[in-house]
Amino acid sequence: MRLEGKVAVITGAGSGIGRATAILFAKEGAKILVADYNAKSGQETVEQIKKAGGTAGFIEVDIGKIADNENMIDTAVNLYSRLDILYNNAGLGGPTLELTTEENWRAMLDVNLTGPFFACKHAIEVMKKQGSGNILFTGSAGGLKGTGRARSPSYAVVKAGVILLTDCLSRLVGQYNIRVNCICPGVTNTALYDSHFYDAQGNAHTLNEEEKRAFMAGFNKQISLGRVGTPEEIANLALFLASDESSHITGEAILIDGGRM
Repeated sequence: MRLEGKVAVITGAGSGIGRATAILFAKEGAKILVADYNAKSGQETVEQIKKAGGTAGFIEVDIGKIADNENMIDTAVNLYSRLDILYNNAGLGGPTLELTTEENWRAMLDVNLTGPFFACKHAIEVMKKQGSGNILFTGSAGGLKGTGRARSPSYAVVKAGVILLTDCLSRLVGQYNIRVNCICPGVTNTALYDSHFYDAQGNAHTLNEEEKRAFMAGFNKQISLGRVGTPEEIANLALFLASDESSHITGEAILIDGGRM
């Protein structure tokens, strides 16, 4: 019960890394506010948590909208009377340079950076009054080095912004006993990777099972451990960073990619 008595808001918790983390955090004693754009999948995460004996609520959020992020923080405080952990996990993939349009550039910027920035701004106000708090981001290996996401420079640049935001915030709020860290996954077997593929018209293309197997097999050859990561492995790192076991770690961008970089 490493998070017993803690309250955690997790964005993008309707699937993938977010869902795995929400379920694990609840198992470790945290009360969860599941935040997701997809109400159906978000509610499914809540039901899984409750079925296992945990505590969770749901809020439908468009992370790209500043007002939705502020309302998300207020909802957690109103529901559970405090906020200990904010995990800015929700993300949007990006196309190749040739297919990048102003529309998907701005969408990526809003979802991956602008929304989380203002969620943090509002959450920090709450955490400062409490005298403690913990903020996490899902960054990317691509935000650390171009080879991590060379095929989509727009995505890499935005995730680099997330990593720098982690550093800046950690320096500003450490005096209030608030820690800020960024998890930088490499290739992870989640549905998000479907949104990294676009057709000739620039529309997102969902991979079929055969295409996805071929895609993952190609990456497996580049990874020292011989396989892509799982959402549960990312969730385990998130748990460590959210718990008191990492009480002297802040401002870090931690790579978890099986050795590919």
